[in-house]
Amino acid sequence: GYLAPDEGHNKNADNSLSARLERRDRHLQQHYNDQRVISIRYQSHNHGRLQYDALRATDDEPSYDQVFRQVWYSVFVPTPPVQAQIDERLGELQLQPGRYQAIHIRSQYIQEWKQARIASFAQSTVHCLHQLLANQQQQQSEDKDKDDKRILNTTVFVSSDGVDAAHAAVQYARQRGWHQVVTDVDDDNNNDNDSNTTNTTAPQVTHLHLDRGHHFLSQRPREWTQHEAPHYYDTFVDLYVLSHAQCIVFGFGNYGRWANLMSTNVNCHLDMRVERTCTWPQKP
Repeated sequence: GYLAPDEGHNKNADNSLSARLERRDRHLQQHYNDQRVISIRYQSHNHGRLQYDALRATDDEPSYDQVFRQVWYSVFVPTPPVQAQIDERLGELQLQPGRYQAIHIRSQYIQEWKQARIASFAQSTVHCLHQLLANQQQQQSEDKDKDDKRILNTTVFVSSDGVDAAHAAVQYARQRGWHQVVTDVDDDNNNDNDSNTTNTTAPQVTHLHLDRGHHFLSQRPREWTQHEAPHYYDTFVDLYVLSHAQCIVFGFGNYGRWANLMSTNVNCHLDMRVERTCTWPQKP
């Protein structure tokens, strides 16, 4: 962790993350100079699930997936500014927690995707969401036509780190007959403030990645420390909006999986790293 902003002692203090990290290091040197202090940062692509489940005393003990949400909400609470933006985002997109579905696409993970891959993956996410919901409906009904209408009448929220990917999924879902598909990913050249409209000639917005700043693809890991905390609020706003979905489809990067673990229905998800291809059902 790092020390909190120096608000009480010096109103003019530099409260960027890099400055706070430097204050932390000085604090450790001053107070623990005669002791060995070890700081470890460990990134687990399964969020620590394998380690946690391996330590369960019995199979009856709740699993990692079952306890994650309770532990998260007992420890973390969105700050008032973040919570205000979460509420505002839900209101703007007319989303009611637990009454919409979600798609998350990480299109700038390690390397930037070409347009053909973006289009293909966006279509696959729509197919997979339909497949996921159809399987859920199948357990409750045998009328496929009615089930399909119910599915296409549900609201879908699309989130992505790329403008093109988000809009590709929105447009394709609408082509397939999905009536309510929304996204909060917009570009600066879209002046009508309709976040669901695509301007294919507009340049990509420079996104601020939580772990790489504006330069994720150019590998400048220290650049992420040069921004004030409010610049990262959107990262957590999207996370919580995704977590309020009833079911979610996600792929690379584990961000969507994180949101799923925070949800009230952790079992209703489809991981496209596992289910790589989904097809749209053919009419009989």
